[in-house]
Amino acid sequence: MPSYQILPQIDFFNNTALKEIQSRDLSLQILELNETTAEYGFVLSEKDAAELVQTRNKSLYDNDRIEMGIGIVAKIIEKFSKSSFVNQSNYAETLNELLDVFYYVKSEARDKISDNDLLDRLYDYYENKCYGSMELMTGREIEILLRYIHRDKKSYDLEEEDDYGSEPEWIDPHMGED
Repeated sequence: MPSYQILPQIDFFNNTALKEIQSRDLSLQILELNETTAEYGFVLSEKDAAELVQTRNKSLYDNDRIEMGIGIVAKIIEKFSKSSFVNQSNYAETLNELLDVFYYVKSEARDKISDNDLLDRLYDYYENKCYGSMELMTGREIEILLRYIHRDKKSYDLEEEDDYGSEPEWIDPHMGED
């Protein structure tokens, strides 16, 4: 005699139940990526995956965006698991921050930059300009990127007037000298 599993009754008009099912499904899809990222030494726990889904959902809501599936989450995981500045202890936190940054930039840029171009930019900033500092990336590089996108510039690299290594002209170099 075959055994049947009885599924809980689901009220499809109850949005909360659907969100829970979707969140569980997304978490499982994220956990499946551990097979790929384990070769780089990174594994997300069930709790990490659930938090990543929460961050995704909150960031989508905060930035008035809609996304089906884990497309961007998977791309961020795959790309940044190769980073020389990510380690197992900061892996989940870094992914959550990157997800927030990604959706923020997509919204602020009004989708003028493709997902893949933005991911390439974020990776380049993280690896080569900010040396793993999310604070530096979000405080400087992202603002420059958005300024360039809003000006419809073709390049997203610093120009001479964006040199953050020097003091702004309005600072008196002799200030504090007596």
